[in-house]
Amino acid sequence: PIPGQKRRTGQAPACAAAVHAAGFVPCFITMNPVPALLLSCLLTACAGAPNGQARAVPATDPDAPAQAIRQVLTQSADTAVNRLGRVDGYWTNPRVRIPLPEELRRAEKVLRRYGLERHAENLAMSLNRSAEMALPVAKPVLLAMIRDLSLDDAADIVRGNDDAATRYFRAHADAALRAWFKPVVAEAMARANVTSAYKHFMKKVVYLEKAARPGRLDLDAYVTQAALDGLYLL
Repeated sequence: PIPGQKRRTGQAPACAAAVHAAGFVPCFITMNPVPALLLSCLLTACAGAPNGQARAVPATDPDAPAQAIRQVLTQSADTAVNRLGRVDGYWTNPRVRIPLPEELRRAEKVLRRYGLERHAENLAMSLNRSAEMALPVAKPVLLAMIRDLSLDDAADIVRGNDDAATRYFRAHADAALRAWFKPVVAEAMARANVTSAYKHFMKKVVYLEKAARPGRLDLDAYVTQAALDGLYLL
């Protein structure tokens, strides 16, 4: 236990038994790679998190291992959404910050060459603000997918490498999440004034160098995928 922290009785043994039943104790002992946030949440759940964040699962329940793993994944997803779905959640985090699309990189260089990079920064910020506003709406869908995880799938995530959860959600949930999430992102982009920022951006670019004009862009699809990529990463 962490120095100065009292362990809540009853929860740790039950969680430990459930995890052991699923065969994960050797993984932690040998320190095989597991997602850091996932491991943190698992330790929190086993120690008995405050405010009812982790509910003990009776070790005698045949579905106890699956329930324990789903609880850990739920906590992990909840934490990731809470971190990203707020002002500056994406924008100030270099790991998940959404850059301008590849099609606009040449135009961005033109603006920077003339000291007008603020127009590129304004557009990039508006894209990140859109993701930050839209992401909390995706939480119920993500949690529902976690509840549907089979024990084998959950076990593979916990036993896997650092990107095991990312690979699972990309393979099994990405298409459904994108289809559901894109209209939410489109609405958020309207509120974040992305269109206005894009028009200002392109007006400057075309004036300076017409050849830098990009082709047709689907910014809704771009931000949707970039926002989900950041969510999977955390």
